[in-house]
Amino acid sequence: VLALRDNRAIVEARGALTNDRGAYEIKELPAGRYTLGASKGGYVNLSYGQRRPFESPRPLELGEAQVLEKVDFNLPRGGVIAGHVVDEFGEPVTEAMVQVGRLRFTAGRRQLTMVGRTSQTDDLGQFRLYGLPPGDYYVSAGSMPGAGLQVGTGSSGYAMTYYPGTPSVGEAQAIAVGVGQEVAGVVLQMLRTRTAKVT
Repeated sequence: VLALRDNRAIVEARGALTNDRGAYEIKELPAGRYTLGASKGGYVNLSYGQRRPFESPRPLELGEAQVLEKVDFNLPRGGVIAGHVVDEFGEPVTEAMVQVGRLRFTAGRRQLTMVGRTSQTDDLGQFRLYGLPPGDYYVSAGSMPGAGLQVGTGSSGYAMTYYPGTPSVGEAQAIAVGVGQEVAGVVLQMLRTRTAKVT
């Protein structure tokens, strides 16, 4: 994806698909200052000039009728976190929504920000989150909307739970993922709680 920027605002965006050799071409561009990014399933998305995902990209200056060649990318394979979500009895929880977050500074405070893909557990309670840049991640799981279970006149469901099995972000354990590393065998035990309905 190529984005033409003017005073930090995106004026125009173009995209192109690579061929079987990874080559691409974006034609008929007006002169200007561009940022260029590349993405592929299972790999870490990068902008041109980045060696790591959180670095600032290097803009491209394109003159009138100028041709820029060999603007190449080397996308690292993304990391993977895979495992199971189970209930209080150790049985698999199906259709739980699993996501990952990272601690980031916002307004001078460290806050957990959800990043990357989400995954829904299958009939065995399995999940797989892929394409992750290297770093420390906090895995959480919650019920899908409407997945609460009726109990008498009230209802119960699963609270948002953080690995390895706590409702508190402060007690959650981070999972370190290296470049292209697969961390498997993660077991997250969800917590059942009383639920309420707001209309």
